[in-house]
Amino acid sequence: MTDRYVRVGLAEVRVSTDGTPLATSGLGSCLAIVAYTPDDVAGMLHAMIPEAPDEGPGDRPAKFVDTGVGLLLDRVGEAGDGRVRVKLAGGAKMFDFGSTDASVGERNAAAAARILSSRDVSVTGTDLGGAIGRSVVFDPTDAVLRIRGADGSTNRI
Repeated sequence: MTDRYVRVGLAEVRVSTDGTPLATSGLGSCLAIVAYTPDDVAGMLHAMIPEAPDEGPGDRPAKFVDTGVGLLLDRVGEAGDGRVRVKLAGGAKMFDFGSTDASVGERNAAAAARILSSRDVSVTGTDLGGAIGRSVVFDPTDAVLRIRGADGSTNRI
C-alpha cells in the first residue's frame, strides 16, 4: 500500500485513474460509496444525506446519496471501461433517540441500494450499519476496501 492517497472530503466525489488509492474518514451515518472498474479506475463518494431537497442539490450534489451516486457512476464509467462495480461502507446509527424511525445511516444505505438497483449496478461488498464511525481506503489495483472502525476494528471487503 502506498503513502499517497486521493483524499475524499465530506460531500465530495473524487476519481483515481492511475491506481492511486482513495481515502475518506469521519463516516458515521454518512456513506462511502466506491465505484470501480477492472482497469484500475475508481471513484469515491462521501455522501451525508439520503435525498436532495425538492428544489435540488444546488452546487453540492455529492452531499446527497440520490444525486451523488449518479455523478459518481457517470465519472467512473466515463474514465474506465464502463464495467462498474460498487462497494459501500458507513451508514451507522450514531445516536439512539428511542425512535422507531429509520436512522439517517439506514436511510442513506436504503437510498444507495435503491439507486444502484435501478441502474443495474453490481454491489460486490458492504460494511454497513452498527454504531461506530469508520475510515476507509480503497485500492483500485486490488479492488479491496479497507475499513477501520473507531473502536479499532478492521475489515476488508
